[in-house]
Amino acid sequence: MTLVEISKTDEFNYDLNLIGSIPDLIETGGQTGSFLVGGQSVVDKLLEPGMRSRFVDFQSNSGLGTGFYADTHVNALLTAMHTKNYGRVLAKPKILVNDNEAGTIRTTNTTYVTKKSSIPIVSGAGGQQSTLVETAIDYEGYDAGITLEITPHTSEGPLLRLDISLTRSDFGNITGVGPPDISSSDLTTIVTVPDGSTIILGGMLRLNQSKGGKKVPILGDLPLVGGLFRGFSNKDIQNKLYIFVRAEIIRPEDTLAAIQDNLKRISDRNREAFERHEKEFQDYQSWPGVAPKPTTPEKVLDTQ
Repeated sequence: MTLVEISKTDEFNYDLNLIGSIPDLIETGGQTGSFLVGGQSVVDKLLEPGMRSRFVDFQSNSGLGTGFYADTHVNALLTAMHTKNYGRVLAKPKILVNDNEAGTIRTTNTTYVTKKSSIPIVSGAGGQQSTLVETAIDYEGYDAGITLEITPHTSEGPLLRLDISLTRSDFGNITGVGPPDISSSDLTTIVTVPDGSTIILGGMLRLNQSKGGKKVPILGDLPLVGGLFRGFSNKDIQNKLYIFVRAEIIRPEDTLAAIQDNLKRISDRNREAFERHEKEFQDYQSWPGVAPKPTTPEKVLDTQ
């Protein structure tokens, strides 16, 4: 079996913090304030002897762009960041099973959560006070991993019928205090596969897309300049799970026959689609203009 999960995140955030005051920002009504620099407002810094009449700054920090403009009438802070993440998770359990007998392979990760026991103690002469006193500490385990149960049924020809039950789970957020988040995927099927071929059993596409923002009423709706009075965040999270199986019958070579053309053609088409996603992952450039270093293994379906 080959399980591959590909995750892709594309997120863009934009925010503009704009402060203006008439006749200036030296004194305000206390409703807006002004940006602080070293404990002083920007306007205070501008009024110091020998200081400039305005500030214009730009900073790029780990992909976060920050632009700042300030004078005695206007302070503006612009932040923008575009985030892209690619990732993949590979699992490849293998098992050798006799014909018409069930086989099980399981791999498990366990994380433990602290459980504390306490009892209330009442004390105090001037007034009763209740205090919790810890009496015991225990640890409760939570499991995640992959369990594959498979029963093969061979025939005289090159086809192999498989009864398959697959359960896969992963930990999400782990704090060690509360129970961890766990995501799981299950597959139960009876499938006939050609001997020696890799075919796709199933897949799952999960999309989490959102668009949202905030704006100043009326001003944020003005054409073009309305963007100065808006902040927005667009997010696109994709998770794709592919499940492949490759079954091989171990028996004398002269008993093997030709593989079914139609089933092989469908499997090849799905494999080509998967390998396009794999190429996108390998070709992602961390630094523009510099060829990315391939991630091992370069092709997960060919991993031995």
